[in-house]
Amino acid sequence: RRDKNDNLIPDNNANFYDIANKLYFRPNEKNVLSLSTYFSNDNFEVDSLFGLQNIVAKRTYFGYGHENYAFNWSHFFSPEFVLNTVAVYSNYATRTEVRDSANQAEFANALKYRQLKSELVYIVPDKHRVTGGLSAIRYDNTPGSLAPIGDGSGISPVKVPDEQSWELAAYIAEEYNISDKLLVEVG
Repeated sequence: RRDKNDNLIPDNNANFYDIANKLYFRPNEKNVLSLSTYFSNDNFEVDSLFGLQNIVAKRTYFGYGHENYAFNWSHFFSPEFVLNTVAVYSNYATRTEVRDSANQAEFANALKYRQLKSELVYIVPDKHRVTGGLSAIRYDNTPGSLAPIGDGSGISPVKVPDEQSWELAAYIAEEYNISDKLLVEVG
């Protein structure tokens, strides 16, 4: 590994992966199902970039990861009426570890997102589209924790209380094609 001046950067490590895929299934003419997933994980170990009171280390380890799932179901009552339903789960987490200090410690946080959304779409070919639906989103936030690593660490655990919130919505929107170059949407 070399820096921008072509000098060797000693003892820095990095690894990562990203995986994405989509499964699609059409059991009959009126239903379409799909499942999309995404996973990532990144880890870096570098010469220490910071210090905290009673935590002095030569090396710092950073890790973060993300997982995401989306399930979609579309039901076609007719070519003009479609019901779309989606369920989403997402989890993003980070951690920073100091492993070579007398006071070995880990800092961690996470954010989870869950959504359920269903909408009915009415389509008049080439001119008009009306969409109405309901959505519920839940957020689970773990803002941060500090924990000792191993039995010999002198670090006392500290945890910021978790937080949760809900976002609920009902909506309606109308889209109208006035011409090939002009579309009006209200909602």
